[in-house]
Amino acid sequence: MADESPRSTRRALLRATAALGAGVGLAGCSESDGTPTPDLGTPAPVPGTPTDDRETPTDAPGDGDLLEPWPTARGDPRNHGRSARPGPEVDPTAHWRTTVDLLTALRAAVGPYGPVVLREDGLVRAFDPDGTVRWETDHDDRFVAAPVVGDDGTVVTASLDGTVRCLAPDGTERWSVETPGRLFASHSNDATPLRLAGDVLVVAHPRGRVYALSLAEGTERWRAETFRRPHRPAVTDGTVLLTGDKRDRNGGVTLALSLADGTERWRRTEAAPVHIGPGVHDGSVVTADIDGGVVARETGDGSERWRVSLPDEPWVSTIPRHFGGRVWVGTLNEGLFAVDGDDETVARFDVDVGPTPAVGDGSLYVPTGTDGIAGRYRSEVVALDTGGSERWRRTVRGPPEGHLRYRDGRITFGTGTGVVESFEPSGDRAFRSFARRETLPEPVVGARGVYCGEFLSYVAGHTVRNGAGHLWGQGFDASAPGTPAVTDRGVLSGSRGGGLALTPRIPEEVAEAPDSRLTVTPTPGPQASPTPHVDYPRPEPRWQRELDGPVGSVGYGYRRAFVGVGTRVVSLSPDGETLWRTNLGEPVRAVPAVDTAIYASTTDGGLVALNRDDGSERWATRVGESATAPVLVERGGSVLIGTDSGLVSVDETGTVQWRVGNERVHGPPALGGTAVFADASGVVRSVSLTGEANWRTDLDAPVHGAPAMGRDRVYVGARDGRLHALSKRDGSPAWRYDVGEWVDGAPVLAHGAVFVVDAAGGLTCVVGE
Repeated sequence: MADESPRSTRRALLRATAALGAGVGLAGCSESDGTPTPDLGTPAPVPGTPTDDRETPTDAPGDGDLLEPWPTARGDPRNHGRSARPGPEVDPTAHWRTTVDLLTALRAAVGPYGPVVLREDGLVRAFDPDGTVRWETDHDDRFVAAPVVGDDGTVVTASLDGTVRCLAPDGTERWSVETPGRLFASHSNDATPLRLAGDVLVVAHPRGRVYALSLAEGTERWRAETFRRPHRPAVTDGTVLLTGDKRDRNGGVTLALSLADGTERWRRTEAAPVHIGPGVHDGSVVTADIDGGVVARETGDGSERWRVSLPDEPWVSTIPRHFGGRVWVGTLNEGLFAVDGDDETVARFDVDVGPTPAVGDGSLYVPTGTDGIAGRYRSEVVALDTGGSERWRRTVRGPPEGHLRYRDGRITFGTGTGVVESFEPSGDRAFRSFARRETLPEPVVGARGVYCGEFLSYVAGHTVRNGAGHLWGQGFDASAPGTPAVTDRGVLSGSRGGGLALTPRIPEEVAEAPDSRLTVTPTPGPQASPTPHVDYPRPEPRWQRELDGPVGSVGYGYRRAFVGVGTRVVSLSPDGETLWRTNLGEPVRAVPAVDTAIYASTTDGGLVALNRDDGSERWATRVGESATAPVLVERGGSVLIGTDSGLVSVDETGTVQWRVGNERVHGPPALGGTAVFADASGVVRSVSLTGEANWRTDLDAPVHGAPAMGRDRVYVGARDGRLHALSKRDGSPAWRYDVGEWVDGAPVLAHGAVFVVDAAGGLTCVVGE
């Protein structure tokens, strides 16, 4: 896969194996996801009630099956967001944790006006030194490489489709150039394949070619053939320096080219493969290899100055940095080393190094990480003096991506969770800024699988028992963050590119359904691992359709699917046949509520009721900006919906009956005898179906999602990074669990556990006694 980025390799592998999946779980589909399967025209079942005895586990204790019917994003066709089963009662803990792809990783550079960051999904944002956003643009490109910034504020980006784009200091596009194949850094610690040298942009292309482009016009000055996947170029004294592997991969190569015309000045063979870019300092180029060899050469002719071998032959994983008279390199799992080539001495420091460190103001700034379940989110930056002693250590929001950058008395970087961090040399924070998602994917849970859309072009499946992934997946040509539906025939999911597919669920050959509630008692079997592997062929979709607009979360009921497709609500049969489509004139915001009528909200605050059989309009009304998904009250036909100013009740004729609260409600209420909703101020309320207050609890943290209601508890995620469990009776706190990052999506209750996605892309199964 010569042209695949490291992050896209796993996805490509999964898609490639999809064609092998015809033999797995296609015929019969013996899995029960506890999905309601009413006949057309019959009322939807009460949540928690099995609809087919054949799908009820015979060995399950209690009053029936322990599998929650959770067919849609909000729990049942009417979007009630509740379960008749109990959830975690006390002593919450993570049963397992895995990840979903949010494409929020930020990669940073620093120019004369301040930092510039690229978010993985195409956002480019420039800041002033105080953290104020100076400008931003949004592209269809994906970025897996950091930008570079010129001395005049010019920004250059490299996108995964091979486009090199130059932006003027005000963010307007100056020029763009297409290159043959994907552009990415050959090693994540290279950060970028780009290097600016005055008015010349050097591009080290993974296909084994180096380009020199005019920064002013983007015209090509020269190109040179090199070797496969050259690492980030260094430029000094009119020379472009590159490292890489020999063709047979039995050694490395260091190459020097003329910056003026690209002609080769010298080439040297290294003893072992070199998997990181070179460092330069004071007329020397320093390279380091995967066997712990560190070599300094003269930049003029490539002659060797010195060579040092690190003890135990560790794999060097960071670009060599010159600091305090020594060369510093980070390694995989063996810590940080400082090398004095003149007297061949080596000092080792017990620092778990991440990306390449930065140097400035007498300190070496090293990104590192912490152990434990939240370590992915709560990384650290350590400032070391020339002797390797710690000056300060700061916790940061997410693992740094690419290099740390030092300029004008600041250390700045982006993180994998969509955060920009900037510190003074003293360790005081200069600013922190967020470039997070406004919404998060919400999982849907079946008997054996947890299915979750991603901002990457994929819907991923994980096993309920232990979170193991890579066993099931449905790929699309565009982002697919909407919530799927688990139907009696499979998992129905869509993408923003208009794709819709019905895919068989995780079969019992892959994973067994839990035979009791998930609790703190460990479940036998392997835990979820980030290591890419393919244990079973991907199941082929039963059918796929291309619709005429972006597909959001999927509603399902009465053996029909109801989805928002751009400005339309579309109804489909179990075979994927379009039954009707109705244009609302405004983008459909969320999953419709399904009953004898279909209730859909729009991005401009509209609420529309459509006849289920033909999509004709019954009524339409306005409820307020930022309308959430509608929730249908079982008796009386009224609809509850969150808005920018509280919770609104609309009767069966479309007339607003009452409103509670005046803050923004980001998620719909959970409904079970009473309605429970949360607002952006952090207040959770329970009200009767006529709007009278039952109780009120302040979480002291904003809530940007919907609650989930169990038999005795209400579960709410908040921006304090915690999952809160409240008494359903009086709202008193039962427990809090620290997830580690913002929880903006709705929790999902099933199998006695709560499943929740956080703003760092963690999908956590929280259990308790």
